[in-house]
Amino acid sequence: MSRRKKIIIITIIVIVVLLLIIGLFWWFWQKKPSPMATNTNQGLQIPDDVVRPSADLNTNVPPGQAKLEAELKAIAMTFAERFGSYSNESNFSNLDDLKSLMTIRMKAWAESYKAEKSNDLTASDYSGVTTQALSAEIQDLDESIGRAEILVNTQRRQAQGNPINPEVYYQKLKLRLVKSGEGWKVDSAEWQ
Repeated sequence: MSRRKKIIIITIIVIVVLLLIIGLFWWFWQKKPSPMATNTNQGLQIPDDVVRPSADLNTNVPPGQAKLEAELKAIAMTFAERFGSYSNESNFSNLDDLKSLMTIRMKAWAESYKAEKSNDLTASDYSGVTTQALSAEIQDLDESIGRAEILVNTQRRQAQGNPINPEVYYQKLKLRLVKSGEGWKVDSAEWQ
């Protein structure tokens, strides 16, 4: 077999493998249930005190401000989901994964928290919480001084001993963000 034929065959194989991988990712992405579908299937109701997005989409927010608000909400929701999802088997990997979104002060808090709670990891029974961000509301934003406060509404599933049939509850997470040279970072997080 000539060298040219070998190169063509290898190229075709690589393209087919890449298409299969992309197809699998797309298929898994399409199969992921939406948070509301999950809630409906389980017969769960969102409490009335959970903040829902406003139905008024015609706001007078400048395009740059709207983009900033969307970015801050995305950061806050991502942070809330990872921050609130953990188990006694994960060795605080949720906090380690979030270091790039934390200020120095928040990183120091995370290290202190890990040291304080490290004894809890030795429990023999499984214990874990999975958190899903439902919405985010900007409570305070002052771009000129680089400060924002965001309230994230979450649905949390807590499992003790057995991850089947976890207890479901709703909780808010208040995040304070500050703008640094690297972008917006979480400076504090407080469950409400």
